[in-house]
Amino acid sequence: NHPLMNAFINVTPNTYFAISREDGTYSLPPRPAGNYTMTFVHEKLGERSMPFAVVAGKNTLVNLNYSSK
Repeated sequence: NHPLMNAFINVTPNTYFAISREDGTYSLPPRPAGNYTMTFVHEKLGERSMPFAVVAGKNTLVNLNYSSK
């Protein structure tokens, strides 16, 4: 046990996940049209979920802002 070392492992039931870039942006492979819920995980600020819809033939933008409040 090393008190200054830790690791985070997220197990997902699918292949749709991303690790954000330094500027906070991310991208996912195309999804079929429908309603989904995206879950964001931050090591200090916790987990937040957001529903969104994918419309066939259109790009989908999902924005979530974390705050420490």
